[in-house]
Amino acid sequence: MPAKKSVLFLLPIVLLVMFSQIQCSVPPCDAVPNPIIKQINWQLIAIDNSGKEPVPVSANKAPLSAFGLGIIYTSIPDSIFGGAQKKNFDCGFKPDISTGRVGNILITCLQDVDPSHPAGVSLNDYFRVRERTNPPNYNPITIDVFHVYAYPKGEVDLVMVQPPDHPGDYQFHVNLYLDQTYKSDTTYSIPVITLY
Repeated sequence: MPAKKSVLFLLPIVLLVMFSQIQCSVPPCDAVPNPIIKQINWQLIAIDNSGKEPVPVSANKAPLSAFGLGIIYTSIPDSIFGGAQKKNFDCGFKPDISTGRVGNILITCLQDVDPSHPAGVSLNDYFRVRERTNPPNYNPITIDVFHVYAYPKGEVDLVMVQPPDHPGDYQFHVNLYLDQTYKSDTTYSIPVITLY
């Protein structure tokens, strides 16, 4: 009978030691990395900038002097940290931390835009990044174009400040050069759009 009492007495101590070991296996906050992006889904749309805010074009038609491109992205944080993922949030890391970067953009068109911009030539000098401030800022496309945030969705407006010489049908492409080794650079196209 005394042996049974000793075992019952030791049981809480054993459980306490086991629980302490589990707790110690969770890394401290300074050892927990921020979430990073695992996958990004991109969408390129044609936008109409004739109003106060850019809106998607309807019927694939847009005013010649108010045309733009919209880049919409959704992203999913990586879960490579396994059991430490909860610790990320306990330590104050939120999934809206900037974790990716679009290093550069190349905008081209399948049709001639004007004599100095034939089909396939960069149109970056004709577009500006519309920053959503009040009033909005229109910044040239630079090497460090914009950051991608880990959650959940973002939009970048590219406004065409120098329109094509003539109305007509155009198809634009955007190459995104990504500063991420786990996702290759890629090209996105809008359908043929009539600029009038």
